Amino acid sequence: SQPDEFQKVVQVEGLYTNRYKSAEGGTDTIGAGHKMSKEEHDGGFVWLNGQKRFLDQDLTKEEVMGLWEQDEIKARQATDRVLTERGIDPKGLTDEMYHVAKNLTYNMGTVPRELTSALQEGNKEGFNRSLLRMIGMNNNSQVVAGLARNRANSYNMVNDRKIVNWEFNKTPEGKTVYTYY
Repeated sequence: SQPDEFQKVVQVEGLYTNRYKSAEGGTDTIGAGHKMSKEEHDGGFVWLNGQKRFLDQDLTKEEVMGLWEQDEIKARQATDRVLTERGIDPKGLTDEMYHVAKNLTYNMGTVPRELTSALQEGNKEGFNRSLLRMIGMNNNSQVVAGLARNRANSYNMVNDRKIVNWEFNKTPEGKTVYTYY
């Protein structure tokens, strides 16, 4: 249910009633992982229920949940569109796999092709390998700790073998190497 999913997001992202510097850089984040648009960031407000909610006062918990619900609707619509375009019925996925796809769509704007290929084939092991390769990567193939935590939690939702910790190291060639245990 939505309140349960909201609580899971709060466990991963935290609940912030005021804006804070985003782990990925760029515009600030507020609420339960709401990445502010440039318009919101520069104007000192968030769009909430079609209205500008200026941030001269902290958001209430109810407003944070409302902001998350708006983001959730957009993320589900975008995820369903991407999966459908790639020939995958979103309703045919497990809740956990759909959550991972939605998380990636929300953070990256898409579900990477190697993951959708594994989903089309029903290849859970290929899906897991692809997800592990992407833990912490943003659209520019940069490692971001906040994304790593978020994706590791997504991986843990889908798998019995949990990632309890991970490390990122750069090789002399500049390649990122993940160690997870």
